[in-house]
Amino acid sequence: MRKITLNKAAYLLTTTILATGILLATHLADLNRQLDRELLDHVEEMMRLLEESETENRELREENLELERLHYIRAEQRTLLASRGGRPSIPVLSPSGMSAAHFERAFQALDKPGMFGLGKILCEAEQETGVNALVVAAIVSLESGWGQSILSQTKCNLGGLGAFDDNPNQAMTFGSREECILFLAELISDGGTLEDVGRWYASDPAWASKVAGCMKMIADAER
Repeated sequence: MRKITLNKAAYLLTTTILATGILLATHLADLNRQLDRELLDHVEEMMRLLEESETENRELREENLELERLHYIRAEQRTLLASRGGRPSIPVLSPSGMSAAHFERAFQALDKPGMFGLGKILCEAEQETGVNALVVAAIVSLESGWGQSILSQTKCNLGGLGAFDDNPNQAMTFGSREECILFLAELISDGGTLEDVGRWYASDPAWASKVAGCMKMIADAER
């Protein structure tokens, strides 16, 4: 009877050890699978962050290249305006190198609240027509008294369009300032120089020179 009890105890001990080993092995296997999943998730997260970093770096490089291009164009624009001393032989179809933010900073610096908020549409007009946004900005600045004229206030007509000397009341009416600027840019998109535009746009023989002066004011104010 004692021998049977010892054998039973040994069996139970052996069974317990085996069961414990199996449970331990199962737990270790589960732990390894969990660690593998966590490691895989970590690797995937690192790959995702790396891809995002590469995308951001690429976008920054492209942005820097664009800023350098715009800076170069703006420098050329200022050199052109300075070297010609306000003379109107400035090409209408040319890049301005100005962004919406550049225009807004210039209008702020010049303290011309009537022009605030026009930067975006000026740049859009340049993109759509190829007409230098600085040229358009200068024309509307001159014609509207920097956005303060009666026509600009009552008819959204920043360009004095249709306001003939003998009958200014026949000036065109626009639904918005943005509509007027797009119309103006399209109107002068045939190209040529400021002087060419001035021959048919205004009766004032000094009109093109005055526009060139406004261009210089805006370009210089944005520095």
